[in-house]
Amino acid sequence: MAIRRYTPSVLPQEIVEHIIDILWDHASSLRACSLVARSWLPRSRYHLRRVVLLSDQDPDEKLLLFQTESTAPLVEQLTIQTETQAHWLKWFPKMIRTVESLPRVSRLRIHSTCWDARLGDGYFRAQTHSLIQLTLDGVNFDSFATFTYVISAFPHLECLSLMYVRWSARLGPTRYEDWADGSMLRLKTLRLGWVFSTLAGKLAEITEWLQRGRVAPVCIQSLALGVTIPNDDLLQEALLRLTPSLRNIHVVQRIHNIRSLVLSTLDSTLADPRFVKLESVMITGVTYDTHLLNLAGDVQDGHVREKLPMLTRRKMVRTRMRMRLHDPTWFEKLRPGELALGEDLC
Repeated sequence: MAIRRYTPSVLPQEIVEHIIDILWDHASSLRACSLVARSWLPRSRYHLRRVVLLSDQDPDEKLLLFQTESTAPLVEQLTIQTETQAHWLKWFPKMIRTVESLPRVSRLRIHSTCWDARLGDGYFRAQTHSLIQLTLDGVNFDSFATFTYVISAFPHLECLSLMYVRWSARLGPTRYEDWADGSMLRLKTLRLGWVFSTLAGKLAEITEWLQRGRVAPVCIQSLALGVTIPNDDLLQEALLRLTPSLRNIHVVQRIHNIRSLVLSTLDSTLADPRFVKLESVMITGVTYDTHLLNLAGDVQDGHVREKLPMLTRRKMVRTRMRMRLHDPTWFEKLRPGELALGEDLC
């Protein structure tokens, strides 16, 4: 009996690459595709090396792999993940050598599981001219001045996401001369997750820094905030600095019931006619009560006018409210060529 040999079906290379592109963010499927046929390998390898996760749990061989001349130029999206401060300090010198050899990284995320990774100025300079999206999750700075120097090192940055980011408050009057020059930054998207109870103060500092020394207005078009008290007066003051450019705003509040969404001051602030470009406002209540989540349809239809009466009168502004079981995903992986705001921004 003759043994029937299996041969992969002959498909046009364009179709093969389209199939692989669909699986761009599924590493195990990409590895399987790379073994199908020789013609499937280059495209699979391209995606496997374009989106990279480096963890302090990885063997040293993985760090060395991405230092090679054949691999380093392929990396475009990089996530750096650490478990504890002790691991971070021990692993950082080895990791930074690898990162400095990646000149084409356009999207960088630094994620600390225990919210205690400290970051100083002077690193990630290989990405100075390539980085357009930066996400810091659980990262600490010794001062706001250090934060300004880290961010201002990326003049082409368009999207900045901060989640559980802290810096030590300065005692005494603010020393503006300690801040880096942020007037050259052209941020279009700013996302601030829960930075404990000081989000309003953080936003105020950031907007004041971006505005300082700038001739033209701050150009932030999309703003996402995870807030505890949306009616904070300091928050309203910071929002008014964005009136010339703000188009979309997404406010996320953790709530126990729909009545705990207190939005009256925020409503009057965003209804200000100085927000000439405002197009959409999204209010998301995050709850862990599934019963409350089942009422989401009623919340959207019956409470928008009650909670945001002044905004709903602005016919050119789309105003929506919704309920979610989980915090928003602001760190989504993006497809090639995209700089999308994600579904959790308006």
